[in-house]
Amino acid sequence: MALKIGCIFLASGHSKRFHENKLLSNFGGHMLVDTVFGNHPSELFNQTVVVTRYAPVAVSAAQCGFTIVENEDTTDDISITIRLGLEALRPGMDGCMFSVCDQPLLTAESVRGLVHAFQDAPDKIAVLSHNGKRGNPAIFPKTLFNELKALSSGQSGSAVMKQHPDLIKLVAVKNRRELIDIDYRSDLDTILEK
Repeated sequence: MALKIGCIFLASGHSKRFHENKLLSNFGGHMLVDTVFGNHPSELFNQTVVVTRYAPVAVSAAQCGFTIVENEDTTDDISITIRLGLEALRPGMDGCMFSVCDQPLLTAESVRGLVHAFQDAPDKIAVLSHNGKRGNPAIFPKTLFNELKALSSGQSGSAVMKQHPDLIKLVAVKNRRELIDIDYRSDLDTILEK
């Protein structure tokens, strides 16, 4: 029986260090968030959820056929974003991938590899990595959904990983640049130059 896997895009951050909404910034002629959406093959997932507070992101998500969850929290609390995403998932998912929206160099090949790794071991936390260092995204099994929903303010999925180091299954990417996330305007300028 095929596993059912959800995908939750965490698209609610305030981009404080970027000084404007980085998800809407230009990346190769497209919005950064559109590039990220396009790098995640939607056919791999039974449902894709986008948790956001931004109308342009919601419009892009709707055009992709994704489930949109409006995040009305003003505190920029990642734990709330995670919980909202999980609450929007349809019942019966065997696992869920959590993906940030500021990794424009992540490839569809690596996302597929992560999904296949989870399918081979659906009781593990499959997470992309480079040289043994964890990155994003990560797929959590359904057995950990309640722990993710119960995260304390400011905590992310890393807190759950720390509680279950024996469950972590690292999945290596070929190029470390895939795991670069855009925090500052200079980060974006640097990867566009190369």
